[in-house]
Amino acid sequence: MSDKIAKLVPRAKAVNADCVRELETALALAKAGELQGVCIAGIYGDGRAFSTYSETDRAIEMVGAMTITLNRRIASLHTYPTPTQET
Repeated sequence: MSDKIAKLVPRAKAVNADCVRELETALALAKAGELQGVCIAGIYGDGRAFSTYSETDRAIEMVGAMTITLNRRIASLHTYPTPTQET
């Protein structure tokens, strides 16, 4: 009877190499004393949000850095017509 029981094996999670590279770059900068604060936003594989931040006495600058990052990310999602495309 046990030969008819299938063993369920969880699917391996895909690793996003770009995510790992960006985090490792930021970690190296923090360990070198270059980064003095960080705010991280991410998504899990199932779509849930992840966020965290480090404590810093430069909260206003952190909000500014987050705003710049948000605007850059939004801009990267848009496609703008080239002069040869109809608008």
